[in-house]
Amino acid sequence: IPVTGYAVGQSIPLRIEYVNRSRVDVLRTKIRLLRNVKYSIRRANNQVIKSRNEVTVVTETFSAGVRRNESADLQCKIDIPITTLNSNGMYCTLLKIEYAVEIEGIVERWHAGGIIRLPVAIGSVGVNESHHDQ
Repeated sequence: IPVTGYAVGQSIPLRIEYVNRSRVDVLRTKIRLLRNVKYSIRRANNQVIKSRNEVTVVTETFSAGVRRNESADLQCKIDIPITTLNSNGMYCTLLKIEYAVEIEGIVERWHAGGIIRLPVAIGSVGVNESHHDQ
C-alpha cells in the first residue's frame, strides 16, 4: 500500500509479494476492506460503561494464488465505495469507525492460510503519494 490515507471513491492499489516455502499451494488470495465500528457508552468522567465492536466487510475481491515452493508478485486494487462512512473521533465519543485491508491466502482443506490486516484511514480527502511545491 503506497499510502495509508484514502478518500471515498478512490482505489487502494496493492502489491502482494508471495514467497511460498511450504508444501501447500495457495489457491487464491482474498482481499477485503473491513469496517470496524466501535460503540461505547461513557460516564461523565469518561469511564467506559459498555462497548461493542461490529466488523463488516465493505468490499471483497479475489486474486491469484501461488504454487508451493514458488514466488509471485501480484498487483491488484480494492475500490472504496462512495457509501463509506467515517467519524471524527476527536468530537464523537459514542462511536469510532476504523478501516483495515485484510489479505488472506486461501489454501486447501485443513491447512490454515495466513491473514494480514493493514489499517487504513478513509476520509473525505485522500493523502497524496508525493507533494509538489507550488
